Amino acid sequence: MSALQSRRWGTVDDRVGYLYRCVLNAGRMELRSAARRRRREDRVFRRRTSTNDDFAGDFLVTPEVRSAIGALSPRQRAVVFLTYWEDLDERAVARRLDISVGSVRQHLHRAKQRIGRQLDDAV
Repeated sequence: MSALQSRRWGTVDDRVGYLYRCVLNAGRMELRSAARRRRREDRVFRRRTSTNDDFAGDFLVTPEVRSAIGALSPRQRAVVFLTYWEDLDERAVARRLDISVGSVRQHLHRAKQRIGRQLDDAV
């Protein structure tokens, strides 16, 4: 933990309180980071869908489908987008995302299952 390696650690009087504060701050930073990532992804998705009418290509992208895709994890969304919209094969997706081909297959499989469940629930 970075708190224990800090130069200030030797001068801290209330070490338990200091550690609690470090954990609290780390949690806050993670929440802010996740919120910024969601906002950034939403901006990119809105820009992509509003400025490019052929975003869907040959696929039918209804509000239900967009909602289902939006509910995926960022990694699953990236794999779905690169596979179906960018028409990349598994190896190209793996290289682009710097993950293994097996991970691409797993993310794609789980994304399809989740989208299918959400669309079944919407009907």
